[in-house]
Amino acid sequence: MRSLSRALSVIEVLTRSAHPLSLSEVAERSSLTPSTAKRILHTLEAFAMVRQTRRRYAIGEMAAPMAQSFLDNDPVRRVAAPELERFARSTGLTASLYVRHGSERILVARVEGEEDLPYRLQLGKLMPLTRGAGKILLAAEDDSEIASVLADARTLGHEPDSTTIDDIRARIGDARDQGFSLSEGERVAGILAIAVTLPAPASERGLPLYALSASGPQRAVSRDRIVELVPSLQNLAHALSVNLVG
Repeated sequence: MRSLSRALSVIEVLTRSAHPLSLSEVAERSSLTPSTAKRILHTLEAFAMVRQTRRRYAIGEMAAPMAQSFLDNDPVRRVAAPELERFARSTGLTASLYVRHGSERILVARVEGEEDLPYRLQLGKLMPLTRGAGKILLAAEDDSEIASVLADARTLGHEPDSTTIDDIRARIGDARDQGFSLSEGERVAGILAIAVTLPAPASERGLPLYALSASGPQRAVSRDRIVELVPSLQNLAHALSVNLVG
């Protein structure tokens, strides 16, 4: 199991990198010796999980069909996709579904609205819990877990070192009180977004795993208008949960 854990650590390091890494970079980021990292890289390369170009390493071509298999077989995404399409079409906003993964969230489904956003997010994008739609997932946690998530967010570059736990408490305070989060230009200037959790499925600790969000440019949607859509988003989240768990 130790060798498997090390191999998965190397895969995670390469997945997070925006560019190919040298052997020394892989070893350092995965806390391995260069000789161990090299041996693991060569094994993964034999299975096309890693590719090497000019002595630099990146995720290999077999990651693509693996990702597609997840998208095809994930029951939450399969149920959510047509509902997100209907929501986006009726509101003009972009509808997104995220699943929590440790101290981050992963974008697993997204339908662009009529109101163009100044950026595009790819499925599989790793994003913070401390900002945007992540706040509604973090709102259910206690202070010890919030501190742990914040420490990871700093390490992963999602938050500057100057961000304090009081800053995070302030961000998620309204989400705790209202049952939804509102973001105004937190990640990208000029963007408004709301987010709610799916009642089910939940984590082993009984906490929300999935967040559903709606976002649009402030030039096209007002704060009052997007808040008015919270009940519709909550109804959609409830309906998805019922379809998933019965």
